[in-house]
Amino acid sequence: MKKDPFDFTTWIAESVSLASIEVVKKAITLLSELSAVKVFSNYKHSFYISFITRDKEAVLPEFLLEQYPDAITIVLENQFENLKVSSKGFFVSLSFSNKLYDLFVPFKAIVNFSDKSLNLNIPIMYDSSRLSAKAKKEKANKAKNKLKAKGFDDSNIIEFKITK
Repeated sequence: MKKDPFDFTTWIAESVSLASIEVVKKAITLLSELSAVKVFSNYKHSFYISFITRDKEAVLPEFLLEQYPDAITIVLENQFENLKVSSKGFFVSLSFSNKLYDLFVPFKAIVNFSDKSLNLNIPIMYDSSRLSAKAKKEKANKAKNKLKAKGFDDSNIIEFKITK
């Protein structure tokens, strides 16, 4: 039986995800504008942003990648600096162990956005094809190790590579 080309479930999920990313863009853009003129603290918002650390466009210090190999949640409330928004994501300086580090968070790497002051939570679907090559290899190795733990050895595993 042929697969039905009218994949409404996927289309709806993708549309909701794109719309959610637009909401996050608007919130972070406004946050950037308000923090630039030092009035954001007049509001009681606190943004919790979870994103995939191994996204091919994400930029963060190596120690954070080691500590959070899959995802991390950052908080934009009072203690952040240099927030700049681009069409693809945002740059921000955050303090870890009393030292300032620069991060770039691609909008498409965000998997959850919350504003605790409003009890608002927006989960966002992530496109795993955006993972870095290193992360894809690590993911394949994890899967291979799970199979080994279940009694399969390397001789039972065939690797297929799909090229474009």
